[in-house]
Amino acid sequence: MATRKRSTKRFSNEDARLQSAMEYLMTYSWSILIIAIILGALFALGTFSSNSYQGTSCIAITGYLCQSPVLNTTGNLLATFSNEGYPIIITATGCTTNASLPASTVSESPSVSLQAGAQTGLLFHCHLSGNSIGTAFTGHLWIAYDQGSQSGLYADAASVSAKVSTSSAVASASQFVQTFYYAPVTITNSQALPAPQGFQQMITFNPSSYYTYANGNLGNIRFYSGAPNTGSPLYSWCESGCTNTSSSAVFWVVLPGGVPANGATTINVVFEGMSTQYDGIYAGEAPQLSPTYGAYDNGASVFINYYRGDSTGGWTVAGSSGATASAPSGSPFGIHALYAKSANGDYLYTLSNMATSGNYIIQFYAYTTGLGNLFFMANSAGKGVMSRLDGRGGADYSGLAKTSAWTSWYCPESGVDLLADKWYMLEVDLVGGTEAGDWYSTGLSYEGALTQLNALSATYADGCGGGTETYSSDVSGSYMGLVGDGLGSSYLTYWNGIMVRYYPPGGLMPVPSIGNVQTG
Repeated sequence: MATRKRSTKRFSNEDARLQSAMEYLMTYSWSILIIAIILGALFALGTFSSNSYQGTSCIAITGYLCQSPVLNTTGNLLATFSNEGYPIIITATGCTTNASLPASTVSESPSVSLQAGAQTGLLFHCHLSGNSIGTAFTGHLWIAYDQGSQSGLYADAASVSAKVSTSSAVASASQFVQTFYYAPVTITNSQALPAPQGFQQMITFNPSSYYTYANGNLGNIRFYSGAPNTGSPLYSWCESGCTNTSSSAVFWVVLPGGVPANGATTINVVFEGMSTQYDGIYAGEAPQLSPTYGAYDNGASVFINYYRGDSTGGWTVAGSSGATASAPSGSPFGIHALYAKSANGDYLYTLSNMATSGNYIIQFYAYTTGLGNLFFMANSAGKGVMSRLDGRGGADYSGLAKTSAWTSWYCPESGVDLLADKWYMLEVDLVGGTEAGDWYSTGLSYEGALTQLNALSATYADGCGGGTETYSSDVSGSYMGLVGDGLGSSYLTYWNGIMVRYYPPGGLMPVPSIGNVQTG
């Protein structure tokens, strides 16, 4: 019995262990079942897919930085790009799921100028697998760009990983970052006389050096005094070379405060966005440079007087004279011109803004089939001084002479034989109300080389045979006239591009110096 008892006890312990295991299973089976159901649901929702662990990143190629990609439900992705390399102009963007060139791109309008060290927002359109919040995208961001003289270049600019985070529209590049570029311009006057208030300063520079800042016709260039882009805008007028591929552009800029004697003043040239154009108010160009003649011409705001030649507004017209749109070709201002036939009594005149004791330069383009005269500093009857363009040759000189009326004048005693049927640029210098000289140029540019015609002396021999004339500053008023001559009505003289500006101090234009381009 003792042995039986021991066996009974052994069997009882084993049963207890089995019972305990069964109880354990019964106790935790429901918990295991619940966990299994939860895990199944999470897998069904894609919680454990690789996409669910995808972070947001934008890794750019060497020379660029890409940051902060934002993706919306329509596939528009906005990222911040910074340029650490050469300046470029971004013309379009593209987005692909692999490293293949995009089949289509979205144009940047306007193009984005991205200078070294600058940043901007770029907008890409990517094809998504879905359009719900949390949809993941992995792919490549492409840019089409121009660099220097090369255009139509493409770059796989960055690899991006992002998830749709918003259903709202994301901003365009132009809305995202407002960046402008500027350079200080120091204007130095080495003369003991100041450049007067309102002085017209000539600024010449090489636009091709600023290709990535300036648009095609330089219409996005502005000048400011004070802080760039927030100071006071200055009137400016582009005369020539007004393209970003030109090697020499000429701007005339009004300096309200002038330039001090033996001193300097600093303004700023600002390069606005690439889509910005001349406004015809503060920023303008010569009339023949616009698609429509004179569309952006603000010369009347830049110069003391300005008459391009397409209108007789403000002029008194007499005889066979007026304005024409069919003048001979060859003038920089085109075929628009004021004209007068050469019968006595053919003329037109206007009141200028010149003071009788002022310092001025009168410049204009002229063409004659015979001869014609530009009167200046005359009274309302025409008594004053004239610049004569004589194309007859044979000691029939072009140059300065005195006048007594719109229908009566004298001839130069000496000068230069100029030709008929040819455009000239003519210039008269006035210093203290006295004519300092008469000049001409065949180069047809206001800043070109000049050759002197003549200068009035105290007494001179009238070249028309009128004897010795006494000249004691016949400046008699502020009128200007365009006068035909007694050669006959079959002859014509044309004038256009007439402008009056201040005479530079000591006869020398202050010298501008442009500094390095900066970001604002």
